[in-house]
Amino acid sequence: MSTPIARWLQRVRHGAWICLMALAPTVHALDPAKEFHDYGIDNWNTNAGLPQTSVLTITQDRTGYIWVGTQDGLARFDGLRFDVFDRRNSDGADPLNVNTSLCDSRGRLWFGTPNGLLFYENGRFHRVASSAHAKSVTAIVESGDGEVWIGTASGMLRYDGTSLVSTAHSAPVYSLVRDTNAIWIGGPGTVTRHATDGDRVFQIPSGKDALVTHLTLAKQGLWIGTSVGLYLLPNGGGEVVAQQLNIAANSKSGASSRIENLFADRDDSLWIGTPTTLLRRYENGTVEHVRDEDFISSAFVDAAFEDREGNLWLGSRTEGLFRLWNGWADRLGANDGLTDSLIWSVTRDPAGHIVLGSNSNVMRLDEDGPHEILSTKQIPNLSAYELNYDADGRLWVGMRAGLAIYDHDRVATPPVFSRLAHAQVNAIVPQNGVYWIGSQDGLFKYDGEELRQIPVAPGIVEAQVRAIHIDIDGTLTIGTEAGVRRLEGNLLRPPAWAKPLEGRYITSVTTIRPGLLGITTRDSGLGLVRDNHLLMLDDRNGLPVNNSWAMQTVGDYLYVSNID
Repeated sequence: MSTPIARWLQRVRHGAWICLMALAPTVHALDPAKEFHDYGIDNWNTNAGLPQTSVLTITQDRTGYIWVGTQDGLARFDGLRFDVFDRRNSDGADPLNVNTSLCDSRGRLWFGTPNGLLFYENGRFHRVASSAHAKSVTAIVESGDGEVWIGTASGMLRYDGTSLVSTAHSAPVYSLVRDTNAIWIGGPGTVTRHATDGDRVFQIPSGKDALVTHLTLAKQGLWIGTSVGLYLLPNGGGEVVAQQLNIAANSKSGASSRIENLFADRDDSLWIGTPTTLLRRYENGTVEHVRDEDFISSAFVDAAFEDREGNLWLGSRTEGLFRLWNGWADRLGANDGLTDSLIWSVTRDPAGHIVLGSNSNVMRLDEDGPHEILSTKQIPNLSAYELNYDADGRLWVGMRAGLAIYDHDRVATPPVFSRLAHAQVNAIVPQNGVYWIGSQDGLFKYDGEELRQIPVAPGIVEAQVRAIHIDIDGTLTIGTEAGVRRLEGNLLRPPAWAKPLEGRYITSVTTIRPGLLGITTRDSGLGLVRDNHLLMLDDRNGLPVNNSWAMQTVGDYLYVSNID
């Protein structure tokens, strides 16, 4: 016989799928106004299924799969898992050390390796015949008429439908990029514009020591990445101009001017990878040096690719595959003026400003940024675990040791709260002129004069209170480190439906929608309560992790936080 909650879930099953689809991020090109640390960042390495941790090239096929070239094989990624192609399953093509790739206008995937050229079509790999001296492929590009051109250490080749044929350009080719009516060729100390009306050669100021390993086009012109630094050939031709990046002054990991990756996204932001750092040059010329703490130390980004949805994919020599996207939220930290970035609590003041409780102070956010309103100068050992403004505009602060009331620029805590001086206060919830206080020593009720502890029923374990929830009908549900309790009369006891949660660490309790209660736990998953029936969901039901610390509904969305 099905339970009411099971029947309810059955009724909304199709709707739930719609909600899950709605929860997928709406993807747009990266917002160029955001700083790097505000982007969402996902990372996959060998633990997630990559064949090897060095990502050398990235492309996307017609069906949307992301293809990743590594030293130990190719990987096709659907957003959840990797399908690996190596010597064992690539039709003898041997796709190791794939360092360049391209999806052409016919949908063929081209891959260049030190041992030759491959392409993938209709589910099969094919090796392209070439002479021994032209095996080491460095770059691939498709011309405007659909021909595929190949850069090698022995010159530029063209694919004629069956094999590679030589061209007049016999100097080493390290990079290729297609312009509207031409192909740009990067070589030792030069950039060549190859077009039907002939070739034009541009010299790099540093001479032949500057191997032109990367080329990308943007609004400013042709950006040139070399073994000795960054250059720009402005639109309209002229001279190649060196660009200063000041890497030494901004890198903790040492300095190197060698360009390992160069990519211009659709907003003309230029992404620059060196052996020691990742940089972004905005369209206005400002250069952002990505900090180690916002990404990875010595990033060594070898590859960059912008997919059709506007995500930016980065390949690292040491840390696998990354995806940058706009993210659900902006992050505030020390760069934004927070004097303490360890935030325990959040609320709004009567004027609507966000107020943050940190490990050492309380800050208010307004149009001018964060401002400290409480610190250890007023309250020693201030750790603001809980914040609550009352009807008179006073701020109640639950701390690691005790409770304080801040009344318009002064601390005005009634002496009765000295009873909680050594107790961690985790929850403060008002109800009709009464305050319920959840603490390390249990649940307390404050009526404006007296502070009284609420006892547990005989035989029930006393436990630290982590959460207090008052339902629309006034029912008080308490989350403790030993399970769920309800206030019945003057005693706390576990409701019958909460038996599976007995002994479990409850982190929060909230109303998801009328008649549906949500419960989060430290390590036991997520609970849904409807009509006094509990349904537990965990990683076996598709949750990414079993720990969660806070739950909040905003419109039609449910947000759940965790520490993973």
